[in-house]
Amino acid sequence: MKLPILIFMVICAAFISGCSTTESENVRTQGIRAEIRVIATSSDVANDATVEVFLHVGSGGVGGTLVEISGGDTLRAYLDGEAYGLTKTSDLFGVYYAATLPTSSVNTQYKVSFERDEGVSATESSVMLPEPFEITSDTSISTTKSATLDITWSPQGAGKLALLYQFSCDGGANQSSDLFGSRSIDDDGAFQMDLGDYLATDVTQCEGTIELERTSSGTLDTNFGEGGYIQGVQRRSLNIAVSE
Repeated sequence: MKLPILIFMVICAAFISGCSTTESENVRTQGIRAEIRVIATSSDVANDATVEVFLHVGSGGVGGTLVEISGGDTLRAYLDGEAYGLTKTSDLFGVYYAATLPTSSVNTQYKVSFERDEGVSATESSVMLPEPFEITSDTSISTTKSATLDITWSPQGAGKLALLYQFSCDGGANQSSDLFGSRSIDDDGAFQMDLGDYLATDVTQCEGTIELERTSSGTLDTNFGEGGYIQGVQRRSLNIAVSE
């Protein structure tokens, strides 16, 4: 990645990490945007899936206000009729809620419910996972910053994958830097990633992660008046170490 883009992404991260929060009991369901993902990281149905939920006041976006569950409000995930409570956590993007579910089967419906003692609940959001895939190229790579990575996976799909990357680098004017980003690529089983297009020219070494995500869209409860989405995600990753 070229340096001006890196600077832009650092600025964006600063805005995101500065998001404010408000308690859910202060917000009507009609004023909430819900962003829900059910994530599987393996083709083995015996492995866990993770549910992640971000709730925003209004339309969300950079610098917006996130919702913290309070009062008589609850977030739950349901799998085969069994309830799993979501717990509060946080990362660079702010406060969100997560739960671990005991299967990542593509034949299972995952339901996420926002339940309120007072006011309007939103209990009818559901999704199924997309077809799984596996990375068939190396998943642990040591290379140079001028290299081109040949990333392959199988089986291919009919649409798009998201490619997400995150690097922690040394060298250059700032001595150390973190960068991240994403792009959409064809789900055709192969992608060439020229590292020189993603890393600043003066870094000396980097360590990072590259992830591929295949997604499916579910049905979001219409009581979330500001909209949003619920997605099923198949995520696969590789680790990379980069030198000059």
